[in-house]
Amino acid sequence: MISKFPYYQNCPVAEQIAIILHRIYSMKLTTSSGGNISIKDDDGSIWITPASIDKSSLTKDDIVCIKADNSIIGQHKPSSELPFHQAIYNSRTDISIILHAHPDPLVAFSATGTTPKPEIILAAKETCQSIGFVKYALPGSTQLGQNIADTFSKGFNTVLLENHGVVSIACNIYDVLAQFETLINVARIQINATILNKNFPINTDYDKSFKKIPILSALQKLTSDVTEPFDIENAPLLCNYLNRSYIQGLFTSSSGTIAIRTKNGYLITPEKFDRGSCFESELVSIYDNKYRHGKEPSKLSAILISIFDSNPDINAIFFAQPPTLMGFNISQTNFVSRIIPEAYMFLRDVTSLEPDKLPSIAKYISASTPLVMLQNLGVFVTGKNLFQAFDRLELAEFTAKALFSAIQLGRVNSMSKEQINELIKALDLPK
Repeated sequence: MISKFPYYQNCPVAEQIAIILHRIYSMKLTTSSGGNISIKDDDGSIWITPASIDKSSLTKDDIVCIKADNSIIGQHKPSSELPFHQAIYNSRTDISIILHAHPDPLVAFSATGTTPKPEIILAAKETCQSIGFVKYALPGSTQLGQNIADTFSKGFNTVLLENHGVVSIACNIYDVLAQFETLINVARIQINATILNKNFPINTDYDKSFKKIPILSALQKLTSDVTEPFDIENAPLLCNYLNRSYIQGLFTSSSGTIAIRTKNGYLITPEKFDRGSCFESELVSIYDNKYRHGKEPSKLSAILISIFDSNPDINAIFFAQPPTLMGFNISQTNFVSRIIPEAYMFLRDVTSLEPDKLPSIAKYISASTPLVMLQNLGVFVTGKNLFQAFDRLELAEFTAKALFSAIQLGRVNSMSKEQINELIKALDLPK
């Protein structure tokens, strides 16, 4: 079983910082020497990453504490970016965590003087909100700190620094990671889409489609005196694939949904939780149109259940926004699974639909159409079990990467109709 990142809740502040920085380094979202994190505790002390220490081996003992009287406790010098952290805390008393890093997709935008457009992807705008932009100033300088603080004082929670990187602020670790990772994923998708189609249409009506989902209309909370039979057998396996999806970059910390059919009903990921550190107890059991007391299921629950109801052979569903596949999706570039036999065998011809088809998506999914994309929303991937559905999702993103590269090389040669028919016959694939 793949190892999860350590869970940060209830850890000492220094350990929280070490865990999160190790996590974003492991996800290749920063470099060994780049980026820093700080947390301001209740007594006004600022805990921050040290200067010139390898981010891959950082421990809680390396974290530096700057007390309210500016005295410093720790084995190392604090980050050279401490001045802008202090300036931000002075201008935004409502926040307690700052994350600064140099992920390559956001550095690309910062170098062009532009910001990504979160509105191109479902719920990304809600997570990231508006993105600020800060003109260049010398790293570590008072001027840079003032520029950043002035921009954050306007109400932004994330800003791009010209020719530098990104800074995200929040009240808690979950929100800062959600903003940070969501914006990186949006940036990757937008870059991919722009390479595929410089004039791709930006659809901003996804919210209208998403709001049509009967989120809880058929799902009622259990009363507190009802004992729920929790699915002990399937919960560990679902958490394992959830963590793998995050590690593989198919999910972000705040996006990605999994649902499975169980003996009693369904097991589904909840609405708001950290995909990088999920506990079995956070999963939501749904049966008899009721769900686990005190837990709110994914907003997609009713949609996912409709897919199960319409397809008795489907026992697992993933909903994701993998960056390369989504580049094809939102740029309205044809995703061709026929470039290798394996992709066609497991993915078949991939259907792409308008966002307003979301409420009725169940009728578009079948044994011969296991993967369906909705423009600006994401991709639904189905299977007879968790492994098959995950394998298809992983294969779809890998195939998208190969196709993306092939397009850059020149003319793409797909398998011929005769070769496809031969494959269908040899493997007895559903028609």
